[in-house]
Amino acid sequence: MDLNKEIRSLFATTTNMSASLIKSLPDTHQAWVIRIGNDFGVGVAYKEDTSISERFTSARMWTAPITIHNENYNFLMLTCQDEYQRTEFSAICAQFVDPEERKNLLESPYTWWDRWRNLLGNSVKNKTPHGVLGELITMRKLWDLGEGPVWTGGEGGVNDIQCGSSEYEVKSTTIRYDSIVSITGQFQLDYHTSDSLYLIFCRFESSLSGESINDVVHSLVQRGMEEQKLEAALEKCGYEAGSSARTDRYKLLEMRKYKVDDSFPAITAKSFAGGQIPEAVVQFTYRLELAGLPYESWI
Repeated sequence: MDLNKEIRSLFATTTNMSASLIKSLPDTHQAWVIRIGNDFGVGVAYKEDTSISERFTSARMWTAPITIHNENYNFLMLTCQDEYQRTEFSAICAQFVDPEERKNLLESPYTWWDRWRNLLGNSVKNKTPHGVLGELITMRKLWDLGEGPVWTGGEGGVNDIQCGSSEYEVKSTTIRYDSIVSITGQFQLDYHTSDSLYLIFCRFESSLSGESINDVVHSLVQRGMEEQKLEAALEKCGYEAGSSARTDRYKLLEMRKYKVDDSFPAITAKSFAGGQIPEAVVQFTYRLELAGLPYESWI
């Protein structure tokens, strides 16, 4: 049977929490169709003791221990949760388990992943690694100041961090000289549940001597933050444990703190007649030049 057709057929017949051997593959390159909860896809034995977890759109590449017929495996899997895309997804799965691709896949799974993600035109909607890093470093700074920060960016909050009576919006860039930030919506630079709002601007450069997301998470846990909550927030940002982007290192070149008050050039409801945004205005985004605005250096 054609490999793609067999995978499609096994998608329909494999039951939950089980694996079905793909018989059209040679014994030297075994692979299985698997179902684990809402995830379905394919898996191959992976000898490396490495945790991998990458996502794009509705697909995921990850590692997990699997037991088949009383034999334990460390599986490298490609799975999906969208049953309506089974036919399309089976073609990618066939490429994943193809014997001609197996050596390259097992030696460099991240390279395989990046190639297919780019081919499929995935638009990464998650925050950038340096964007998440800026928020985490701001969390660490506020923790060291005794402010008791709560990270709300991963929860889809309007602002990234809350500290009692203050809120913090964090913007990060890797552009060397620009100080332009994008503001999304009428609420991002407005007061909500606090008495004051601050904009933190971080400038990074890619550097082997810098810090990664994993580095800062480790430092936060050492300070007493709850690791489980941090990991849950990172997963919602698209950076769960095992994501390669969590090891990307950036050097913090500059960190500015701006107080967002009545003199700060923000567009909010107060900017409109009567202090209310017209009903016809549903959403707006604007770019803000920070050069020339007063700030406190935080580095």
